[in-house]
Amino acid sequence: RDIDVLWLGKRGTKRRSDLLDKVRAELHRRGVEIYVADNQERPFIFREERTTMLNRAKITLNITRTWYDDNFSRFAMAAPNRSLIVSEPLLPHCPDYIAGEHYVSAPVDQLADSILYYLENAGDRQRVVENAYQLLSHQLTMANSVRRVMDKVEEVRASRCR
Repeated sequence: RDIDVLWLGKRGTKRRSDLLDKVRAELHRRGVEIYVADNQERPFIFREERTTMLNRAKITLNITRTWYDDNFSRFAMAAPNRSLIVSEPLLPHCPDYIAGEHYVSAPVDQLADSILYYLENAGDRQRVVENAYQLLSHQLTMANSVRRVMDKVEEVRASRCR
């Protein structure tokens, strides 16, 4: 993995753009570069190229457009490619993803420090990466998702029949 930190996606809002620039500047001062594919600096990346980039990235940075945003599509892309997600704190939109177990959560003013920690501590990074990979590849499969939905349907149907 030759990319320390990857940012992919549209900046979208002033908040997100400012936070990305802030984290990027902090990391740059400490000798770490973020590869930015935001369709401004570099083109967006899709399909095989995105998979290749995620497989090259040790860390994928997640910053939301707003404090209440749900960015779990980035998780679904990064985890199967074993790139660690480092994110600002998120609302529990997807309770299956657990901070500290499947991704790293840090307040925005500590994102750079968290990234540096996980770049320097490969064993800790690999533990979280492997947990996220197992979650996506074994637990959050399409079959399990459909099963969970059908179990809820059956639960509601059974309660109405009583």
